[in-house]
Amino acid sequence: VRNSRMFPFRIYQSYNALRNEGLTDKYIDEWMSEAIDSATYNLPDRLENTLSVADTSGSMSSVISGNSNLECLEISSLFTAAVGMKGADMAAFATEFEDVECHTGTPTLERQRLVSEAGPGHGTNGSKIFDRLIEEERVYDRIIIWTDMQLWTGYNTSPFRENWRKYKREVAPEAK
Repeated sequence: VRNSRMFPFRIYQSYNALRNEGLTDKYIDEWMSEAIDSATYNLPDRLENTLSVADTSGSMSSVISGNSNLECLEISSLFTAAVGMKGADMAAFATEFEDVECHTGTPTLERQRLVSEAGPGHGTNGSKIFDRLIEEERVYDRIIIWTDMQLWTGYNTSPFRENWRKYKREVAPEAK
């Protein structure tokens, strides 16, 4: 796996299929976790000064397609975790925004679990991401948001696009 061009998502699919069939044990779990970590190391680029954010709202419990049993939440949290392994900060949002902290040696699957359990509430208030970043004046070069785009702006919050523009104007003009 270390020398392949296999993305972590594909190995996770295999791992998920094994789990669903009851074909895992502690040895297979460990091997699959190591394989996912190895595939993550193969991703291009270091992503320091990047924020990777997973949507953990209620709508993310839907499956990614009619041909899969993987939920959108599993994929958004896996991608957030994989980008986190490459040096990005990790966070999640639902009704609220929450940073996800872990040590640098935390395996991808453990990061995924931490991300999927973060983001309080079941709403999809994406503008909370920028509310926090603006409030704390946190500058990032890149912000990656893994979502199904069923965004809810709330009753007392600014819409997502307006907050993104405000973040770029007031805090991080070069952000992408």
